[in-house]
Amino acid sequence: TLSQTSFGCSEVGDNTETLTVTDVNGNASTCTATVTVEDNVAPNALCQDVTVQLDANGNGSTSAAAVDNSSSDACGIASVTLSQTSFDCSEVGDNTETLTVTDVNGNASTCTATVTVEDNVAPNALCQDVTVQLDANGNGSTSAAAVDNSSSDACGIASVTLSQTSFDCSEVGDNTETLTVTDVNDNVSTCTATVTVEDNVAPNALCQEVTVQLDANGNGSTSAAAVDNSSSDACGIASVTLSQTSFGCSEVGDNTETLTVTDVNGNSSFCTANITVEDNVAPIVNCLNPTYTFNGEASLDIEIADIWDEANSTDNCGEVFYLKQSTLEVTCEQLGASIPVTLTVEDAHGNAATCTAAVTIAGFPCGWMIDPAGVGCAAGQGSYSQPNVFTLSSEGCYDPAYYRANDQQGFIQHELCGDGEIIAQVTGVTGGGWAGIAVRESNAPGARMIQLMINGQNLTRREARVSPNAPAYAHTFQTQGRNWLRIRRVGNQFSAYHSLDGTNWQTVFSIYLPLSDCLHVGLITMNGNGTGAVTGTFEHVTLTNSNSSSLSIMPGVVQNETARGPLPKLSISPNPFASHTRITLTMPEARMATVDIFNLQGQLVHQLQDGYLDAGSYHIEWDGSDQQGRSLPAGMYWVRLQTGGQQVSQKIILQRH
Repeated sequence: TLSQTSFGCSEVGDNTETLTVTDVNGNASTCTATVTVEDNVAPNALCQDVTVQLDANGNGSTSAAAVDNSSSDACGIASVTLSQTSFDCSEVGDNTETLTVTDVNGNASTCTATVTVEDNVAPNALCQDVTVQLDANGNGSTSAAAVDNSSSDACGIASVTLSQTSFDCSEVGDNTETLTVTDVNDNVSTCTATVTVEDNVAPNALCQEVTVQLDANGNGSTSAAAVDNSSSDACGIASVTLSQTSFGCSEVGDNTETLTVTDVNGNSSFCTANITVEDNVAPIVNCLNPTYTFNGEASLDIEIADIWDEANSTDNCGEVFYLKQSTLEVTCEQLGASIPVTLTVEDAHGNAATCTAAVTIAGFPCGWMIDPAGVGCAAGQGSYSQPNVFTLSSEGCYDPAYYRANDQQGFIQHELCGDGEIIAQVTGVTGGGWAGIAVRESNAPGARMIQLMINGQNLTRREARVSPNAPAYAHTFQTQGRNWLRIRRVGNQFSAYHSLDGTNWQTVFSIYLPLSDCLHVGLITMNGNGTGAVTGTFEHVTLTNSNSSSLSIMPGVVQNETARGPLPKLSISPNPFASHTRITLTMPEARMATVDIFNLQGQLVHQLQDGYLDAGSYHIEWDGSDQQGRSLPAGMYWVRLQTGGQQVSQKIILQRH
C-alpha cells in the first residue's frame, strides 16, 4: 500500500510518501519515495475591449483589471499585467494591447484587447472684440485670426472660422459674430465676439458750460441749444441733442454731459460740457430724548439712532445725512443727570442744521448691576432711584427645601475685594417673600455665601453655605422691626448684624469662612412660596472697602455699632455749580467734625473742615479747587461729613463754562 495516491494544487512540489509491503504471513516492511507533483497547465487568459477618454490635458488611462474578463486558473492567479495603461493624444483610436496572466506556479498565458482612445473634449474657444473701420467706399473687413484670442486644445486645432468677415455701412455699430474652433479629432466649440463697425466722418461739435439751479422741489433743467456753442458741418446739421436735460438732488455738483451733433448723412460727433447743479436748501432736523440705562457698565456709547428723530427730519433732496455730535460717551458717574447732546445734520450737498437731545442717564450707580440670569432664577427685575433707593423683584424664585443646596433669588450686586461691609435698610417686602443682603463667592446657585434677610412680618432669616453645592445652614427668628441689615468682612471672619435705627447694631451671627479675595455683595429677594412675585425696597445702601482709599461711595449714611446720638445734616446749594457753592452743616450736638471732598476714585482732593464744632448750623464756601488752590476739572465729586462714628455723604457736580 502507498500512504497517498491522489494529489492537488496544494501539493505541487516534492512529497515524501511511504510504501508498505506485507507478506502472506503478515510480516511487513516499508520504504519511502518522493512523489513530485507538477502544474504545467497555463491559466485561461480572457480579455475584454475598453475605451479610454482623454481629459482636458490630453491624458487618459486604464488598468489590467479593467481589461481582465474573468481570467482563471485551477491553482490560482498570481498576477495580471497590461502592456500599456497610459495614453495621450498620439494614440487616439484603436490600440491593441496584451494582457499577461501568470498563475501561482509560474505558468503564463496572454490575450489581446482593443483599447479605444477617444478625445471628446472640445477645444477652448476664446474670442476678443475687434473694431472694423469702414473705408471711403463704406467697406471693411476682419479675419478669424483677429478675433481668435489664443484658443487652444490639448490634441491640436485643425481650423478656426468666423461667421462673417466683410462689413458695410448697414452694419455700423456692434455685430455679434461667432468664432468656430475645430480640433484635430473633430470636436467643435464656439465663442462670440463683438465686431464694432465704425464710420468716423463726423461734424464739428462745439460745447459751452452752463449752471442749473434746483427749485424748491429739487428739480432743474437746461437744453441742447443752451449748451451748443455754434457747432457746424459742411453738409449741414440734422440734429443736436444733449445726453441729459433734467436734473435732481442726486446730481448736485459737476455733471459731465454729452452734446451729440448729427449731420444729414448720419455721421455724428460729440463734445462734453460741465453742467453745474446747485442745491442751497438746508434740511430740517429733529432730535429724540433717549434714556441710557447702566447695569454695571463704566460707560456707554451714544448711538446716533437713539438721538436722531430720522422719521421727522427732512430735506428737499431726500434723507441722505452726514451726522456729527458733540458727545460720544456717557459714564455711570452721570447717573440721574440730563446730558445735552448736539446733533449736526448735513445733507448730501453741505447744507447744515442742528438740534439738541437731552440724554437721561438712568440705571444703577457705578459698579452696581443686576444679573439678568439671577442666581438660579432668571426672573429678577431691579431698579434704582435717587437719592439711594433700590428696588428688586423676583418671580417664582423659590426652593421649598429649608436647607437648600441651590439658591433661587434675584440679585443686585457689586464687587467687593478685601475687607469691607455692606449696609442696607429694607423698607418694604411685598408678595410673601424675603429681601435682604448677601455676600457670595459667585452667582452659581450652589456657591459659598452668607446672607441675611427679613420678610417684612417680623421674621429674620440668616443663611450660610460653607461648601460649594452643600446645604445652606439656615435659621429663622423674630425680627421685631430690625430692618437695618449689615454684613462685615475682616479677613475670613464674616459678621452679620441688624438694627432698628441703623445706629445701634445687634450681632446676628459670626462665621469663619475662607472665601476668595473678591466677592459679589449686594441685595437679594426670593419667594416664600412657589408662586407670585416678591418685591424688596432698599434704602441707605452703603458699600465700603476697608482695604483701599477707593470707596464705592453711595448717598446715605455709614455708621458703626458704637455710634450714638442724633445724626448731623448736610446740604449743598447750588448743586450743580460753576464757580462757588455753599455747603451747610447742621450739628445736633457739639462734637469733632471733618468735611472732605473726594473724587470718584475715592481720593481726597480738599479738606474743608477739621475741628470741634458746637451745636448749630455752619456754612462753608467751596470754589471747586483742590487743597493747593488749583482748579479741579468739571465732573462729579463727593462731600463727606464725618463726626466720630457717624458719616454722611452727598454727591456734588462741578460744571465749567
